[in-house]
Amino acid sequence: MVRRIQAPSYPNELRVCIKDAGFSFREVAQETGIPESTLYDWAAGNRPIPHDERQVLAHLLSCDEHALKPQCSYHEGWSQEDGVQLVQILSKVVQAMPRISRQQLLRGLLGFGAAAFVSDLPDLSLEKHISEEDRVQLCQALSDSIAAGWQLFHTASTMQTLAVGQAQLTLTKQNHAVLYPQIRYGFYSSTYNLIGRALHLQERYSEALEAHVNAHIAAMGTGNLLYVVQCLICQADTYQALEQHPKAIEVIEEALRILSFSQGDEEHARSKAHVLACWADSAMQMRDHVTAQNKLEESAMFLDHISRSEEFDKASWLQLAGKNALIAGDPATAIRYCEEALAELPTNWVVRITGLLVLLAIAYARIGERDESLKVARKAMPGVRIMDAPMSNKHFAEYIQKDLLAVSSRDKCMQMFMQDVKHQLPHVAVLVG
Repeated sequence: MVRRIQAPSYPNELRVCIKDAGFSFREVAQETGIPESTLYDWAAGNRPIPHDERQVLAHLLSCDEHALKPQCSYHEGWSQEDGVQLVQILSKVVQAMPRISRQQLLRGLLGFGAAAFVSDLPDLSLEKHISEEDRVQLCQALSDSIAAGWQLFHTASTMQTLAVGQAQLTLTKQNHAVLYPQIRYGFYSSTYNLIGRALHLQERYSEALEAHVNAHIAAMGTGNLLYVVQCLICQADTYQALEQHPKAIEVIEEALRILSFSQGDEEHARSKAHVLACWADSAMQMRDHVTAQNKLEESAMFLDHISRSEEFDKASWLQLAGKNALIAGDPATAIRYCEEALAELPTNWVVRITGLLVLLAIAYARIGERDESLKVARKAMPGVRIMDAPMSNKHFAEYIQKDLLAVSSRDKCMQMFMQDVKHQLPHVAVLVG
């Protein structure tokens, strides 16, 4: 049996905030009307603090509301199998560095967290004699590791992805002087973007934006305009999440200006399609259906020129088209787009498949096909569990609340479904209430 590393389910900084504000738990209970026992339960990380109560507490304690959200430690809930997977991604880089063993790496990852451990590894840049062969080997190992980190983003939990990204960033910093200049800027940009995407799924949007801005600065050092565009796309996604839609459009327009100076190969076509689709997504959230449809049509013009890719491809476009149809009140068309997109994706792309399945479940619910909706939702549940991200948990909870419980009778079928949710997705069950 795999041993789990125990940690609070919903760690937060409530206890610290109360102490810093000069209150006792009893005084906070008196001021807010929240039972003292509940406050202690939240501070212990046994349950997440609900949104409304977080706002009340943040106002009383004069603290950042984010400090009261569940915090994600690098090794929280990891198994030894998770640690082995991280070792596989990082070990080739570490093996290119002296005085470290695979066993040390595994113990460090499981005991202290990836980023904290690699920060104690020897710094190759301090070595007086680095051969050209060793330098090339290190660059290749780090490049392969970063590529594996991005594959992990699409197939594993956001906690693992964040840990790997932070570890890779630390390794890049430690060996800054050894890495070839143009290559190292690409490493910085890619790892910062990986960290930003993981933080985005954790709904830590301000931190995600900061990571993407750092990625943007690094990308400019590569001389590769497509790297810069990718960073701008990531920034636009985060601005959308922060509901700063005019800023998102501004960033998208900047990306399009940059693309006007680059050559028209497949990756250029992919970036152009992605940027236009991102603009459509912003327009959807602003309920500008005309612009959303126009930008989707412009994006579609490039689909025949791009192959399947984790970054953006035909399936990505179909998912956005399905989302647009659903927002426009046409769930039947949304179903068609989503099912076509699912047929395009490899079965191990957990993040994208899960997002599509939740969208498809919503669409079936909105045409009155509850049983089919539940069938699709059950297919999505393993992915929601694997991702273990606040964003995906919230989306699934909102589907249950708005598209199932609000409109459907609580018959035996629904009761069984909710029991399965409580058993398999306890974080979602708490959000549903």
